[in-house]
Amino acid sequence: RAARSFLEGVPAKDDKAAKPPVDTVTLTALGNAISVACFIGGTLEKEGLATIASVRTKWTSVAGPMKHTPNITVVLKRKAAEKALSGSLAVTTESTSPIEGQKPGTSGLRKKTKVFMGKNYLENFVQSTFDALKATGVPVEGGTIVIGGDGRYFNKDATQLIAKMSVANGVKTLWIGNDALLSTP
Repeated sequence: RAARSFLEGVPAKDDKAAKPPVDTVTLTALGNAISVACFIGGTLEKEGLATIASVRTKWTSVAGPMKHTPNITVVLKRKAAEKALSGSLAVTTESTSPIEGQKPGTSGLRKKTKVFMGKNYLENFVQSTFDALKATGVPVEGGTIVIGGDGRYFNKDATQLIAKMSVANGVKTLWIGNDALLSTP
């Protein structure tokens, strides 16, 4: 009820003034309370009152024999406060040609950064990956893609490009690591 009251606001009652809604609510829980925080966040999102903006987990030091306990933080954004994106999301098409040597091995596409930064190099590789997924029946349109890298030079630029191409290919949800960092094999 408290999270809902923060997101909806509270009308004036008796001698108490009305309280306006807040745009962000952060739920934090430890140990066995984690499932409650997740349930509340999921319920408020399902009801259309809020959107789950982020979920973070960590270990928290506590006194006692356990020494550490899991901790979760769920950040909710009030749906009514979300602003619509402006600008064009029109998909553009650019003609390119195949690039020699674009064949990934068991550990991915191994090339020097300067090669990846070349005209249409990464774009060709990413689009060919989407084309292969679609050709094998993977439901890309409306799907979810996880994007991230190891943080080396060009990682953030490559992540932006992959995100844009994902949207152009109909991907609905993108999961991107903080600063575009995610564990790589």
